[in-house]
Amino acid sequence: MSYSIGRRYRGRFEVFYCLLRLLSGGPAKKTHVMNACNLNSLVAKEVLGRLLDSGVVSVSRRGRELHYRLTDRGMMALLAAEVFVSLIESPPHAECRRRAREEFDGDDIVENAYIGTSYGLEVPVSYYSPGDARAAIVAESDSGLVAFYYALASMLAGGSDYLNNITIFAAGSLRERLEDLFQGNDAIRVVNC
Repeated sequence: MSYSIGRRYRGRFEVFYCLLRLLSGGPAKKTHVMNACNLNSLVAKEVLGRLLDSGVVSVSRRGRELHYRLTDRGMMALLAAEVFVSLIESPPHAECRRRAREEFDGDDIVENAYIGTSYGLEVPVSYYSPGDARAAIVAESDSGLVAFYYALASMLAGGSDYLNNITIFAAGSLRERLEDLFQGNDAIRVVNC
């Protein structure tokens, strides 16, 4: 079973996402993590260490073996990651993407970027402006909006110095639902496209 996103060169998000999906099926040993996510021992140790430190994964000893499992926080991180993957992998609506690009016109714009969160995951966004510390997402999936809200709100509430606000470009009923969710939130703006 494949746990990764279809890309030749993986970023940290894909590695964390693979591991979260694997552990959602139950506890696993480090060697199982290495094989399922195609990692060497050093990278597996580093990734598992970061997820342990962030409270996303816990470890228990069974004899001489260590078994890693998702915590409740890890299940929430997986749910949020699933939503972001569905948003990024769905083909973007051309008008929404055009509007987002126009809004983020400038020299320091990064397209299809990954921005960090306090949970040890990198979150994919459509556009990111490091100079202005803002990001844009072209939203097309109607699934998992609660997890989507949780992830964005957590990211902004963390007082990060890399992100001040997010603009979400959406259309139709998805836009209406997102507007309802983010009503009164100054850091997250929903734009019709």
